[in-house]
Amino acid sequence: MDVADYVLQNFSKDEQSKLPDILNHTVDAIESFIFDGVITAMNKFNSR
Repeated sequence: MDVADYVLQNFSKDEQSKLPDILNHTVDAIESFIFDGVITAMNKFNSR
């Protein structure tokens, strides 16, 4: 499979089921960046 085709393919059912949690986490990170600043957001969301 071509790399572009792989990257642009539709999400699998498993990936689709995880999207709401991922998007909510993303929104939380963006809001933290806006309201708390970049350092706090990085410390809170850039964990291993």
